Amino acid sequence: MEERKELNLFDLIRMFFNWLGRIFKNLFKGLGNCLQLTYQYFWLVIPITILGLVAAFFYSQPSNRIYKIEGMAMLNGPTSYLTKEIAKPLEWAMPKNVYENQSFGTLCNLPDSITHNIRRFQTLYVIDCLNDSTPDFIDYKQNHDLSDTTNVRMPNYIYFTYRTKRVDQIPAVEKGLLHYFNTHPLMQQWNVTYRKNLKENIETYKNQLAYLDSLSKRSYLEAPVSAQLNLKYNTLLIGEQEKQMFHEDIAILQHRKYTLEQDLVRDTMPMIFTTHLSAKPQAINSRLKSCALGLIGGYILAICIALLVKYRKNILHYLETK
Repeated sequence: MEERKELNLFDLIRMFFNWLGRIFKNLFKGLGNCLQLTYQYFWLVIPITILGLVAAFFYSQPSNRIYKIEGMAMLNGPTSYLTKEIAKPLEWAMPKNVYENQSFGTLCNLPDSITHNIRRFQTLYVIDCLNDSTPDFIDYKQNHDLSDTTNVRMPNYIYFTYRTKRVDQIPAVEKGLLHYFNTHPLMQQWNVTYRKNLKENIETYKNQLAYLDSLSKRSYLEAPVSAQLNLKYNTLLIGEQEKQMFHEDIAILQHRKYTLEQDLVRDTMPMIFTTHLSAKPQAINSRLKSCALGLIGGYILAICIALLVKYRKNILHYLETK
């Protein structure tokens, strides 16, 4: 019978460090081969690397810099899920839709001079931690766990993001997005129902406040006080000492009515931007980042070409072999 060899903790640690050592050994060996190729074919590697750096330099010129634009919108009636579904034609229109009537410019009533600069348009959910109706973070990866009952998607907020070279066209894009969403029939229907519900709830709270006010007035001022003698806990009580108080109930109803009135004031259209669309100050293809990537990419390309030159005879022999 074969003996089973058991591994203890020290064996696992030794195997891990052996594996790590092999990785570093192969890494240094690969770097050594790259240095060797660089030395042998410097007349090829250096010019191609410089070309990569020059290409990155021109790519990162101010006129070619790409900025990420972001902004949050509040929904008055329509849910974030409904708004995201309505926004899908805009996302599908990127970079350009083959059907003119479904293009980004046609849907948002924008000229081609603006829409040609828009890239990667997205609508994202806003996540609320602790379920306190406060926007906390954006689901950029769009993989939020729906079973999470603590961090939930907010139904009345949606987040927009896209990329462009023309920062000066942001106000026009924002106006076009508002035109598309606020003229959509489904968005308008949900907004009408939402506004009607707000007014009905406000009227209900007004009636409840008036009822409590009249009830408290009768209890405090109009109800007769019965002068009776009672002995309670060795204390003589003369008359009615306790009355029901309505201040707390009135304050709660007043706060709820005030909140609904605020929502009604904000409800000027189905969707509004809480903060205008704005560009991040750092460009996606900044000068330093682009030059670093261009230098690395140019060097890798040069090494690959140097390998092809070095083994060109072997490659030709292999291709000619039947």
